Amino acid sequence: MEKLTNPEADLHKASILLTTHTVRVRYGETDRMGFVYYGAYAAYLEVARVELLRSLGMAYSVLEKRGIWLPVRAFNIRYHRPGHYDDLIEVEVGLCKRPTAKIEFSYRLSARGEVLAEAYTELAFLNAETGTPARCPADLLALIDAAYSKASSG
Repeated sequence: MEKLTNPEADLHKASILLTTHTVRVRYGETDRMGFVYYGAYAAYLEVARVELLRSLGMAYSVLEKRGIWLPVRAFNIRYHRPGHYDDLIEVEVGLCKRPTAKIEFSYRLSARGEVLAEAYTELAFLNAETGTPARCPADLLALIDAAYSKASSG
């Protein structure tokens, strides 16, 4: 799968699963120019990927209770246009491919009919007790496979 680091890339072609989550820009997330502060985008991406996992039937909190952490290993973002206070930003998030010991997501953030930014993150599955790499849990893989199968057939 193509990682969405190219602004011309098609998010739908770069993802095996795709969902959208909407966030509203709060005043405290803007800078003096009235633009969304660049660091706020990381939080928007996190909310969208956590909601994608939840939509599959696996809350991130369940993974943590089972002793699995998902630290970010890579983060890449390209800004195209600024977001503004009170914008409703649609964060499209796609799962790039079936996870192994890592899970990869691509994102497109839009508001007012314009693409604001595109991003990519890679997270590693870690055993919380030992801090060592782990595989994606089998039940999460089953949920991903079922969602992909449903999306592919419908």
